[in-house]
Amino acid sequence: MCTRLVTAAARFAGDREIGFAAYQELDPADFDRLGVTRAQCEARLRFRSLRGRWRGGALAVNAFVWAAAPRGWRGLLARALAAAFTLLPPLLLLEMLAYEVVARNRGCSAPAASADSGPGAHPG
Repeated sequence: MCTRLVTAAARFAGDREIGFAAYQELDPADFDRLGVTRAQCEARLRFRSLRGRWRGGALAVNAFVWAAAPRGWRGLLARALAAAFTLLPPLLLLEMLAYEVVARNRGCSAPAASADSGPGAHPG
């Protein structure tokens, strides 16, 4: 996640016990500990479930919404949409295409690392 998305995701999750991290702020040891690479995080949004399973891209969005939706009736609609977009192939395909368009045209608040920054170096 980029820094702006971390803020928005934390606001959506409210009091749910979900940790967020902007990959630009992680040390190389953090990537190793989490079992994901910096390149994977730069390529697409990453979400790790409590069971340790990683999801990326549109599936990460769905997994996050399912896990972070408010409890009770307020979260029912969000969970229903996440389930529909995960379980119905036409909706999932549409979501994946939309995710790719957004991902290719996104702007993040942190600048990209230069080639000579070294592995895992923080940008900026």
